[in-house]
Amino acid sequence: MAIITISRKLGSLGNTIAQAVAEELHYQLLTRESVSTMLVDSGFSESNVMKTFSEEGASSLLENFVLDRDRLICYIKAALYTFARQDNVVIMGMGAQVLFHHMPHTFRLKITAPLDVRLKRIQERYGCDEHYANHLVVASDHARSGFTKYFFNEEWESIHFYDVIVNTERISTAGAVRLITNEVREFDGSDQKILAQNTLADLILQQQILSKILYEEELDFLYMNAVVESGQVTLNGYSRLVDNKQRSEELVRKIPGVRQVVNEIFIEPAAPE
Repeated sequence: MAIITISRKLGSLGNTIAQAVAEELHYQLLTRESVSTMLVDSGFSESNVMKTFSEEGASSLLENFVLDRDRLICYIKAALYTFARQDNVVIMGMGAQVLFHHMPHTFRLKITAPLDVRLKRIQERYGCDEHYANHLVVASDHARSGFTKYFFNEEWESIHFYDVIVNTERISTAGAVRLITNEVREFDGSDQKILAQNTLADLILQQQILSKILYEEELDFLYMNAVVESGQVTLNGYSRLVDNKQRSEELVRKIPGVRQVVNEIFIEPAAPE
């Protein structure tokens, strides 16, 4: 019926609501833990991946990933797009509200609650005092905001990334699940589903192309991008190495799903001696 993305604040009951929505609608649920496993399987350091998706912090996010950010986000995009293409899915966090901002057939939610309510819930959950609960909440908000800013250069709190914002101070978990599932059922549209499937196919192919050129073959580019539309690929990039233009095109033509390649890679002239 739809692709659902759910962003949530620590102490807002967002995890509980996401799981209940997935169960009610019989949707598959993608969590940070699942994506972490995919990234580790792709060769990323397990410790760095866990820091990126940690609940409490990632205060050292910039230190961990300055050199690996582009590669990491390429693989994150590939994982989320591939999962979403199955349809009838719920994706929690990981900047999905930004990645799917203009995607048809997508319902984007944010689960929140006032700070005092969140603190009380955290105190009850962990059996801690208010000071430590506040530390957890602030660290979590900082990590989520920092993740969205660092990887997508967008503000996590921006309301235009969400179709519905649910405040669980006065809306119960059951009430939130009813509200969300009812909206999703009304939101469904077969024409939008087909468009989303086609868009996701192109986005997945784009990430496969970038991954192949930049991270598997490790060709040296100052800038590299691929625009994909219905399997037709336009390569854009800058390199100082003449062979990279032809080599990139050869690699892309071998990738399943590529129908045509337009090579607009620019080779930067060597500086005069």
